[in-house]
Amino acid sequence: GLGMLIWAVTVFAMLNVGGDQAAWRAVNGFLNHRVSQFLARVSYSVYCLHMVVLLSISWLLVHVVGFEARWQYATALIVTALPATLLVAWAVTSRLEEPMIALGRRLASGSRTVRPVVAATR
Repeated sequence: GLGMLIWAVTVFAMLNVGGDQAAWRAVNGFLNHRVSQFLARVSYSVYCLHMVVLLSISWLLVHVVGFEARWQYATALIVTALPATLLVAWAVTSRLEEPMIALGRRLASGSRTVRPVVAATR
């Protein structure tokens, strides 16, 4: 999917830039772009949740909306599944995964104080 595309572009660019500083700056700019950073941040949640979201939307489109034509169903699925997956992945990452990672780090550091976990805001 999208992760493979990002890796393919990065590897291709790295193989073709050699010592060209402008090309390296372009690759660095691509990887440091806020969209790339966001996708990197939510990538594990996307991996874990994409099929749940895809199957849920598929069920809704068939049983609730009632699309009968395959082209309508396919178009609606493509248009809704990607943004929904990214939204769910962002929610899980920011409200569950990152706070639990922070809690794990506090516990592993030997801190006796375990504060309530509050979702990180960015």
